[in-house]
Amino acid sequence: MKMHIAAVLAITSSFMLGSALAADTPAPAAASPHAGMHGQAASAEPLKPLPKQDKLTVRGWSSPAPAAWTPVQPASAMRAAQFILPGGTGKTDDDGEMVVYFFPAGDGGSQDANIQRWTAEVTDAAGKPVKPAVTTSKTGMTKVTLVTLQGAYTRGANMLPDAKRKTGQTLMVAMVETTMGRITLQAYGPSKTVAAHRDSFIKLANGFVPG
Repeated sequence: MKMHIAAVLAITSSFMLGSALAADTPAPAAASPHAGMHGQAASAEPLKPLPKQDKLTVRGWSSPAPAAWTPVQPASAMRAAQFILPGGTGKTDDDGEMVVYFFPAGDGGSQDANIQRWTAEVTDAAGKPVKPAVTTSKTGMTKVTLVTLQGAYTRGANMLPDAKRKTGQTLMVAMVETTMGRITLQAYGPSKTVAAHRDSFIKLANGFVPG
């Protein structure tokens, strides 16, 4: 009987101690809805190649996919798709990336707010934000806003204070407004590489149709 009582007391004490520790443990901070989009540094893990497809489909909207791009497993659950843009040298440092996001209508922030945020991420030689080149066009059932920024840029630098920005970089973004929401395409990497894929990027952005 004494052993039984001792066992009960031991279990009760362990439970109370566990509850106290749980109460003193701070809850994890809520993730920002934009963390995977604007604040994620490039993954150090090798990107897993995926089978090539003739078209890129995002929430029922499709556009022909550039044959030269290599589709890879998205590094974040927020990314609808991800591609490697070959730099043509065989060196991964010369490659660029293109990532795709989708935001339902009303989500993802205004276009102006997004442009201001991207502008703050790309700086000139003096460390000041560069001036973006912005154009807007209507193609079929979509409206496409193209934003291009050139300067020093490192993916996720705003979230990683110690990250060093790489010079000679380009961030090119297309915001494709559809009846279902916004498809956002972001290409970034060495300016020479991004420039080589600019026409394919614009063709992809302008090519989205239902189906």
